[in-house]
Amino acid sequence: MTENDNLDSQSVDEDEIITLAEEYLESRSTPVDPELKRVLQEKIETNEERLAKLDEEDPLYDAIERRIENKRDRLRELQSGESGNKKELLNAVADNFVAEGFWLSEPILEALNHILFGKYGESLVIERKIVEPDTNFTEDDLYEISMEIRNQARSELQLFE
Repeated sequence: MTENDNLDSQSVDEDEIITLAEEYLESRSTPVDPELKRVLQEKIETNEERLAKLDEEDPLYDAIERRIENKRDRLRELQSGESGNKKELLNAVADNFVAEGFWLSEPILEALNHILFGKYGESLVIERKIVEPDTNFTEDDLYEISMEIRNQARSELQLFE
């Protein structure tokens, strides 16, 4: 069972999966500023050092603790925005991908190409076979390609653990 019950192997909502792929691609076009993440992390560390010097009864302790938590929340938001759609899409692919039908739509293939192989474009090369929108495969190729993409997605998901 995946983390998202709506995407379990019993009911694959193709519109939802295509939307996840499109949102992932859109999030890639507006990357999170690494400088902002670095600054937030530095401020958290600085405030943690200050907090360690204060007594818990000091009113300043609570104020700094709140600021640390606010910065951590902001950092989590930035990080989850980067990986949320990616993880949901990978879960759906790992459990349900079949190299036919809507799975071979341009946004899904383009997102998978970027996530799994770090490349751009809507064509994948799996097991020396080109996977493009509307490609028809033999039964053997369908199985091999589908399983290879599922395995690649599972491997990528391990990075989230």
